[in-house]
Amino acid sequence: MTGILKVDQWKDSGDNALITSDGSGALTFNASSITGVATTNGITGTDIWKLTASISGGATTITSNWAQWNTDTARIGSGMTESSGTFTFPETGIWFVQFNAEFRGTGGSRYAEAKIAVTTNNSTYNDRAYAYTSCGNFTNQSIGTAVVSTIIDVTDTSNVKVRFGGQPSASGYELYGSSSAFIQTNAKFIRLGDT
Repeated sequence: MTGILKVDQWKDSGDNALITSDGSGALTFNASSITGVATTNGITGTDIWKLTASISGGATTITSNWAQWNTDTARIGSGMTESSGTFTFPETGIWFVQFNAEFRGTGGSRYAEAKIAVTTNNSTYNDRAYAYTSCGNFTNQSIGTAVVSTIIDVTDTSNVKVRFGGQPSASGYELYGSSSAFIQTNAKFIRLGDT
């Protein structure tokens, strides 16, 4: 024997609708009224910024030449804001941050570094992650790209912020940026979920 229960709503003792149906088989869950159930809306924020001009010798902190990527963009949400190289998150949450630093030159640099620095008090920045690339030691142009990433718990958008730096180990190289429709040195931001 098979039993069938047909309902339009399932309510709690306080007469709050926990689950409703529109009659077509689609169910709507009132997550705020259901305890012990994890819910997610998936990725709710993405953004890409690029370096629009090269910086000779790189920079410990890249304070200029940043622009939001707006060509064939797949941005979700309002995106990041930037001022003098300081990036502010549009909302709290757990954010994945990646920095790709492209280096070009003809000097004697054997390696170059990319880094991500984070502040949690809108004042003191601490280096969070480093990555290195080999640039070679050639008389003709050499190119190397260092890719570094981290995950940041943004509990307060006024205090938790991020900066980027990229430097070769010797002169003759530049941190490469371009105003063309391609992305070279860039920073990516993806909101993974709630903090």
